[in-house]
Amino acid sequence: MQAQTLALFAGAVILWFALSFVTKTWAKQWAAAVIAGLTTAWWRWSTMQDVAASQGIAPMSPVRFGLIAVAGMLILATAGMGLYMLMKQMRR
Repeated sequence: MQAQTLALFAGAVILWFALSFVTKTWAKQWAAAVIAGLTTAWWRWSTMQDVAASQGIAPMSPVRFGLIAVAGMLILATAGMGLYMLMKQMRR
């Protein structure tokens, strides 16, 4: 189970990196992060339900789960774009 979780997370991060290499504006970077966050939430939804059921806890709503996934990717996108802008300014 943990190997599958790690593989899916790695896939989402790779998707975000692939999209971010072709996007050099804030809006495009955030759009790529939203796409990566939504795909992560889509892939992980059923597994999250199974884990919640096996541990006896109430499952999270799909909207909340999706928002958390998107927020995480937006944080990565903002940090990545900030580093890109910093490196761009340092070259001048």
